[in-house]
Amino acid sequence: MNIEKDVSDVLVQGTTNLTTANTSSQVCVGTVATPKKGMQLRAGVDNGGVIYVGNTSCNGTVTNPLCGFPLEAGDQLFLPVEDPGVIYIFNATANDIVHWIIL
Repeated sequence: MNIEKDVSDVLVQGTTNLTTANTSSQVCVGTVATPKKGMQLRAGVDNGGVIYVGNTSCNGTVTNPLCGFPLEAGDQLFLPVEDPGVIYIFNATANDIVHWIIL
């Protein structure tokens, strides 16, 4: 008897440094892996500002970010996406980071 497990054999990780404040960026550029489950994001624990997660329209200003999901320092978010290239982030503070794992 075979028991099907809900697991992924894909595991690719990285860190994106958001060097310029008030800038929209892709979390990972290029095709690094095709997820089976999705992508886990975590804002750096030492980040000085809020990071906003969204799509290509993820841009704006510190007072009016056009992204919908905020991540404060240490916050995590799992997104069940097939293409990690669709995830964009907007940072209000220079040199904040986002850690990510593709599953």
